[in-house]
Parts: sequence; C-alpha cells; structure tokens
Amino acid sequence: MRAPLTNMKMAIRMLKISTTPEQQQRYLQVLEGECLRETNLIEDLLTLQQLEAGAKQLVLEEIDLAHWLPQLLEPFRQRAQNRDLTLVLKLPVALPPFVCDRSSLERVLVELINNACKYTPPQGEIRVEIERVNDGMQFVVSNSGVEIPAAELNKVFDKFYRVGSSDRWQQGGTGLGLALAKK
Repeated sequence: MRAPLTNMKMAIRMLKISTTPEQQQRYLQVLEGECLRETNLIEDLLTLQQLEAGAKQLVLEEIDLAHWLPQLLEPFRQRAQNRDLTLVLKLPVALPPFVCDRSSLERVLVELINNACKYTPPQGEIRVEIERVNDGMQFVVSNSGVEIPAAELNKVFDKFYRVGSSDRWQQGGTGLGLALAKK
C-alpha cells in the first residue's frame, strides 16, 4: 500500500513545481492512476477479508455462458492481439444455463486470464475452455510459455506471494489476485 502513496506524494511535489500545463497534466495523470491503484488494492484486501471471514454473501443467478463468456473475453482479445498472442475460447455445443455468483465467477476468470496475458510470451496461446463434468461445469484457463516451477506451485495462491523468477517482463502485481481467485 506504500508504493501508490509514495508515488502520489512524489506527483504532488512535482505538480507544485511544474511550470507548464503539459507537466501539470502529466502529474495529474500519475496521481489519478496511483489513486486508482490504491483504491483497487484496498478493495482487494477488503474483499479477501470478507471471503476469509465467510461474510461475503453469494448472489446466485442463472447465466448463459455462451453469451456471457465472449463478452467477458472481449477486452482480453485486444490485449492479446497487441502482445501477439492467440486467445481461444472453447465452449461445448448447447450449454445449459449455469447457476453461479456472476461477480465471483467473473473475478476468478479475469484474474486467471489476466495472469495468462501477463506471462505468455509473444506467439503464445491462451485457452479458455468450458467442459461439462457430471452435473457441473469445469472452467480451464491455460497458457503456453512460462511454467511455474514445481517447488512454487503450492504457494501461488498464498496472499502476497509472487513467483519472482517467472516474472521476466516485470509485470508487477500485489500477489492478491490468485488468493482472491482461490477464495
């Protein structure tokens, strides 16, 4: 939580001494971005606390996965294209309606797909697959490229844990995304 605050303090100092409207605009953008980053971090921590305490109420609703998932993936398609990645969605034919907490499912999938986008090298592939399993559905997000070392696998869902050696591109992050996805 200190990093965004430190950046905000620096931007405020620079804003005070900036002499041109362009400089002022630049530092205001830094402030806005860091405020958003801090807000997201606080929201993630609060959500994780609610989940750990069992205080988050699920709101179950029926969703049409064949319609909902392509919309969810749309922002990632452009990101994948910009990074020279292939994003594949594989859905079974005639999916039945699916009952779930939409916001929780969205959060889990977005975290997993976001990580896949961050850690898949150019010309790589990200796959999002839905499979019927008995009376339910199995969601699989996979990517080519960087593998998590076997010794790190049991830690990746821990709060604030990040696999440093696999972050060749210095993507950053708080280490909260997968902990939230797990909960």
